[in-house]
Amino acid sequence: MQTRPVFHLKHDPIKLYVLICFMALVTFKHIVLSINNSLREFLTKCKKETDARMLIKINNKEVRIRTKYNDNIVNYIHKLNLPH
Repeated sequence: MQTRPVFHLKHDPIKLYVLICFMALVTFKHIVLSINNSLREFLTKCKKETDARMLIKINNKEVRIRTKYNDNIVNYIHKLNLPH
């Protein structure tokens, strides 16, 4: 992960930017250590999973359509202790 140069005049936005970058790094590292796999492969498999939300204008109800998760995604969900 790379951070970009920050061009702010005040110290608070700089500190916030560094905090966000650090939190992203910790999150990525947690995912990699939990699933025992690379982050690139994790993201590649997760991007294949899709869901859609459609708004029915007749009655203004939202319908959510989800694909069935494959075995890899189910394993990731269990390894990361996600409530899904």
